[in-house]
Amino acid sequence: MNRILSTALIALCVIQVSAQELAVRKEPAFQEGEVLEYKLKYGFITAAE
Repeated sequence: MNRILSTALIALCVIQVSAQELAVRKEPAFQEGEVLEYKLKYGFITAAE
């Protein structure tokens, strides 16, 4: 019984770790190494770089 529980626990941990990976998508609008400039404004807060 203990072996079954430990196997189930390890399987759940592996599933959780693999779910944390980020998806990688190729975006044709941006080139590799391109520096992006943006300005974000929402109400009274402005963030720019």
